[in-house]
Amino acid sequence: KAAAKVKETMESDETKAAVARVAAFAKAEEAKVAAFAGEAKEAAAAAKGRVLESDTGRAAAAKAEAVRERVLDSDAGRAAAFAAAKAEVAAEKAVADGKVRAGEVKEQIAVRHDQIVESTVTPILNKVGERLLDGMVPPYAPQPVKTVMGRVFDELWPEIVNEIREEFLEEVSKTQAGKTFRKNRLKGWPPPPPFRPAPLRWFRARFLYALDPADGNLWKYLAQADWFALLVTAVKAVPFCGVNVLIQALHFAMIDKADEYQLVNFVLQFKGFHFLTALIGAARLRP
Repeated sequence: KAAAKVKETMESDETKAAVARVAAFAKAEEAKVAAFAGEAKEAAAAAKGRVLESDTGRAAAAKAEAVRERVLDSDAGRAAAFAAAKAEVAAEKAVADGKVRAGEVKEQIAVRHDQIVESTVTPILNKVGERLLDGMVPPYAPQPVKTVMGRVFDELWPEIVNEIREEFLEEVSKTQAGKTFRKNRLKGWPPPPPFRPAPLRWFRARFLYALDPADGNLWKYLAQADWFALLVTAVKAVPFCGVNVLIQALHFAMIDKADEYQLVNFVLQFKGFHFLTALIGAARLRP
């Protein structure tokens, strides 16, 4: 239902109009950058021409030519050549400075474009969240039920919003930082080490990744029907014959005890599955 609401909002006329306005603004700013780059190039060429056509430049060129005709290795000839080289370097520096400034302006426009897009998307997502929360709470529900639903929404909705915002900005971002982020993003997480010649190492990596994936969370891989994650999660929830205790002990033996995050995460998971298995056992014993 949340996905349908988000899709409906994204396909609304208001959203399309906002995106069209952002695209038009970005296109206009790109045209300004192109015009500025052309003006900078023309100014650099004019500066080079003025330097070369000045009295000093013409005198230096004439003197260099005369000296070159007489003695190519004289001091005057070397001085004239140095002056000409200096003028050329100055012109090239002016052109390079113009290109650098044009690039900075273009980057600033790209950053502003992303800010406008994000400021447009955020209110839309907030409004979708408000409507979703209103739809989650049943009419005439008691206050405790509303409180529980509100807490569940507060826990889940920020993750949904961040995922939608990242995917949307990934499509329309124009900044180099956004491109670098997409390039270095954790996609295609590497597979576990080979089963041979170290099966225990393979099993440890596969087991820990099934419970604590570094590039997502457990619910992501349960939704993708990862068979190993489903198997481990199902076995951990078995309250009979001490199976869940054995799995928890195996989990504790495999984690890195020097890592506080893994220890705290293990305690939280242990308490959560302990509560879940207690509910399953109580439901089974109930006549």
